[in-house]
Amino acid sequence: MRRGFVVVALLLLSVCATMAEDRALVRLDLPDTGPAYQFGGWLQSALAPAARTRWPDVDERGALEEQPDCIVSWSRSQRPDTGVKLLQDHVRAGGGAVFVVGAGDEHVRYARAVWGPLDVNIQAQDRSASDARWVSHPLTEGGEAIGAVETGSRLSGDGGSPLIRAGGATVAIAFDWGPLGRAVLIDEGVIFDQLHEASPRPALRDFIVRAAEWAAQIEEREPTVEPERASPPSIEELIGAPAVDAPVSDRTIVILPETEDHWAEIHPIVMRELERRDLNLRVPRVHEGDPVFTSERLDRAGLLVLGPQREKAEWTEPHVIRRFFQQGGRILCIPHARGGTQERMVGLNELLRPLRITANLSRPRGTLKIEEHAITERLSFPDDLRIDHGAQIWAPLASPLVTVNGRMVAAAYQEGEGRIVIIDGEFLRLTEDRDRPDRDVLALLRRSLRWLLGDL
Repeated sequence: MRRGFVVVALLLLSVCATMAEDRALVRLDLPDTGPAYQFGGWLQSALAPAARTRWPDVDERGALEEQPDCIVSWSRSQRPDTGVKLLQDHVRAGGGAVFVVGAGDEHVRYARAVWGPLDVNIQAQDRSASDARWVSHPLTEGGEAIGAVETGSRLSGDGGSPLIRAGGATVAIAFDWGPLGRAVLIDEGVIFDQLHEASPRPALRDFIVRAAEWAAQIEEREPTVEPERASPPSIEELIGAPAVDAPVSDRTIVILPETEDHWAEIHPIVMRELERRDLNLRVPRVHEGDPVFTSERLDRAGLLVLGPQREKAEWTEPHVIRRFFQQGGRILCIPHARGGTQERMVGLNELLRPLRITANLSRPRGTLKIEEHAITERLSFPDDLRIDHGAQIWAPLASPLVTVNGRMVAAAYQEGEGRIVIIDGEFLRLTEDRDRPDRDVLALLRRSLRWLLGDL
């Protein structure tokens, strides 16, 4: 009997250990003295139910061998360059980060060194008292009033979602770069007040825990019940070589801008090609703040044509699009924005995030190169066909169709019966010296539609 008890106990310990290892790992890259040290001790306890934490500078175990899901760091002057490289490499590999910008010019300079290459802007400002307020975002829901703060920096950047504002400046901001990871930056002055120096002020505690869990993508690690589906696709299927059946419906939902940012040129090109396919086109009205993608609408559709139409997606919509894709839906996505409408790229990326696809406006101009794929077979571009700067596509599982200096301008991805093609809107634009797009530009769009609809 005793032997049986020991065996059961060992099995339980093994299961518990396995469950513990399944939890996200958060590395605390924090000073071992002062307020940052107190902050780290509090955060270790606060994260304990949801994540494992390691603090290599404090733990007796020393160096961290396992790759963390999130790094919590604090800007420090006189920090070796390895600190900058550690964070940059971590985020570029898809990891998350929570970063506190300390007070003073040296801290701001260090923060710029870390985040500048990712187009995050950090500017020093005079520390003056002002009331802080939450900005609507899933990370800030239900937050109690913050009160007066004294902040020393203002934060911004392409694709950033403000979380807290004070005196007209953004002092906490979130970035979701898709395959490049996530980050939340917070000004130190927001975290503490005169009554709370050993831990964050009460209004910030739940927010900081949420931020670390969001950056570590803990909510996406929870098990979900998946519908039964065919065996995983082969390498050939991922490349997109084999043809698959057409979508179950010819109903096509079109969500594209029509006028601003050269869309008056792009929109008619896309619509003409859709009409040539004799599809059942539906163009719903789009209003900021109203959900466009619902299960009822997409369950009856076979093809979705998607562009940057709104600045923010409703929280249910990315899940609806993921389900549509998993059930064999086809998606043609056209990212393109300029000037003041760049914020719409944020809303577009929110929708694409569950597919591990994102796009930003960081691609330089250059000469186009066609890559091998079923879609690009027999296509060719003139040697001097150049494209202006525009959207760069980040999709680790996608196959490139067209590139500029190794950066994807167009890409295709297949998972099971689901297929998606992403084409930079700049690629479809009329150029100044042509009265119509290059014929092979149109050919790529047409062959992309054929591939999506199972004809190729």
